[in-house]
Amino acid sequence: MKKQYKIIFAVIIAVICIAYAGWSMTRPLAVKTLTLTAGTLQEKYTVQGTLLPKSSLILNAGESGTITRLPFRAGQPVKAGEAVAVLSGESNTETELRLAQLRQGLAAARQEYAARYGDKGAAQANLELAQGEYDRAKWDYDAVLQMNGAIAGTYTAAEVKSLESRLTAAEQNLALAQRENSQATKSYYQEQIASWESQIAALEKTMEANPLTAPYDGLLWELFVEEGAYVLKNQPLAKLYQEGEMKLEAAVLTEDAMSLAPGDTAYCTLADGSVFSAQVIYISPVANKGLSAIGIEESRNLVEMSPGALPASVGAGHQVDVVFTNVEAENVLTAPISAIIPLPSGEDGVYVIKDQKALLAPVVTGKKGGGYVELSSGVAAGDLLILNPFDQGIKNGMKVAAEN
Repeated sequence: MKKQYKIIFAVIIAVICIAYAGWSMTRPLAVKTLTLTAGTLQEKYTVQGTLLPKSSLILNAGESGTITRLPFRAGQPVKAGEAVAVLSGESNTETELRLAQLRQGLAAARQEYAARYGDKGAAQANLELAQGEYDRAKWDYDAVLQMNGAIAGTYTAAEVKSLESRLTAAEQNLALAQRENSQATKSYYQEQIASWESQIAALEKTMEANPLTAPYDGLLWELFVEEGAYVLKNQPLAKLYQEGEMKLEAAVLTEDAMSLAPGDTAYCTLADGSVFSAQVIYISPVANKGLSAIGIEESRNLVEMSPGALPASVGAGHQVDVVFTNVEAENVLTAPISAIIPLPSGEDGVYVIKDQKALLAPVVTGKKGGGYVELSSGVAAGDLLILNPFDQGIKNGMKVAAEN
């Protein structure tokens, strides 16, 4: 009796399995679908951009020297006239020796001037002496001429000639003394003294602390030196920019840059997730070659954009993810590339649902973008397209049903 029950139970299980298998074979396969509608085919790509000020200024060292102090850090605001960097000036054995030589020259020039034109200066004394000698020689010569005129032969010709020579010599000495005591000669010596003083002042300036000051209110963008560093005259020390309008620059692959135009809009994201839009204002026609992150040579063009409102905490040098959108085609039917089936004939095909069955429809594909491809013929708007047919093992004529 027990054996009969076992046989009956086994028969029931077998019937159930056969029934389930039959039901499974006739049950439609649930598939993921997409209703085809006309729309825009576009390609989006992201590049790295950098926020920059529209105007900036590099501050150079006015003299050679050592950086003794940097009052501000990069990123801090600076007022016009405030010291951005302080230099100790140039001081070494060579400059100190040169300064000593200049000071000796100045001292000698001042002594020379004082000896000539001071309170007891030789120039005035020599002039008075020469004037006296000339006056006496002139009086003696005139007197002899008068005596000879009154009484001929009072003085011999030799005596007259001697007095005449004496007068000529006194006249020459007087002219020399007058020239030595003239304003022109004084100015010459004064200019010599001024030249020594100017050279000393210039050298002393290079040996003193020299502050490099900000020409206007702004933000200290970069510091190119550290405290204790020795710098040369005209060496760049810092970069300053005025707060205000910013620009956004990005290097875009040449083939993508060629599809951009001034006025196009890019969508940007900062490191903290803040988003803003930017308008393309300039596309460089010059392409620069370089290596990509994976070492492939590529050409890129500089694209400049005008950003919208930015957070107050954002300044020069911030990195930005910039998303550009290229419209490939408008008002077209599109399908995900994963829905396309390569046919043995070399054409493409897609599976659509007709009468609850998967039917393979040959299609003509067109432009691609953003993971989608244009379907220019073979299907129509409203058709129910099966997605990912390879993953679901779809076959032509298979009974299917769209997932809810």
